Amino acid sequence: MPSASSSNIWVASMVRMFASQGIEPDELFELAGMDIARLKRPHERFTSREVNRLWRVAVHRTGKFNLGLDRALARRYVRFDMATQSMWNGSTLLDSLEGFAKYLTLINDAGAFAIYPGHTHCWLQLSHGGNPRAPRQRAEFGLLALLLLCQKVAQEPIRPVAVEFTGAEPEDLHAYRMAFHCPLRFGQPFARLCMPTAELAKPVMHNTDSLFALHDKLVEHRLERLADARTSFRASEEIIRRLHLGVPTRADVARSVGVPEVELEKRLRAEGQSFAQLLDDVRRELAQHYLGVGSLPLAQITGLLGWEAPADFSAASKRWFGVSPLQYRRRLVAGS
Repeated sequence: MPSASSSNIWVASMVRMFASQGIEPDELFELAGMDIARLKRPHERFTSREVNRLWRVAVHRTGKFNLGLDRALARRYVRFDMATQSMWNGSTLLDSLEGFAKYLTLINDAGAFAIYPGHTHCWLQLSHGGNPRAPRQRAEFGLLALLLLCQKVAQEPIRPVAVEFTGAEPEDLHAYRMAFHCPLRFGQPFARLCMPTAELAKPVMHNTDSLFALHDKLVEHRLERLADARTSFRASEEIIRRLHLGVPTRADVARSVGVPEVELEKRLRAEGQSFAQLLDDVRRELAQHYLGVGSLPLAQITGLLGWEAPADFSAASKRWFGVSPLQYRRRLVAGS
């Protein structure tokens, strides 16, 4: 039986995450004793042991021993776009998770998980999480990514009943509490999440088709206005396409546009724009469209605009429209 492995795309996302924390890919691969040229091979696979080596080097070189517990990094670098596409066919979150578990066997079986449903609780157990030789940060990141994925598909902040880790309990639990917001158990035989069965049984709202159509409409409007500002249009299009998966960084957009990050900002300035201004403009326009759809809850719109806290959306709405999101929605309804 072949050993568990991860795809080139999955590892490349992880390498970009490590680079954002200060360790460049060339150094990372050199210290791990691996050939970085493998990242350029479309069908390359990396064994679980190699993934472990990359994690160990990244943690050691950055000195960030809670690297796997950073929610912002997980939202930014986990390939939610790939994952959620494999989950939209499920009628419930549990169905969707079962579909995703099968999908992982194709792209990242080294990060696979098993589902153990029960009457009141359901366990999501990492396949690699019980390996004592694996760095704890990798298992922590896997559990956190799985939780955030559940919340992304469910479109609401589902909380686990508990989370279990195989390692010993650390002295400082703050990072764990901030990551999972639930009871923590250490020294367990498996790395796993305990989720409420009732939450996983809820229907999944399949509104992505209409959202993608809305995105296309917004892109067309921007093309009309920014026809002579090609970089601004291409950058704003990337933001529109990615925002519901988490706020894209300037580096992410620069890679998609095909220019270095510094060059992207230079071209935007030449067109009278900046990355921060484009992001704010896109959020404002999307907010107008989303608030015009009466069926979208405000909490969901907050997530679609890349925010976690409703207060951030409310503050932006008052800056853009002079009123709260709810008041602006009522204004749109009255105007229609």
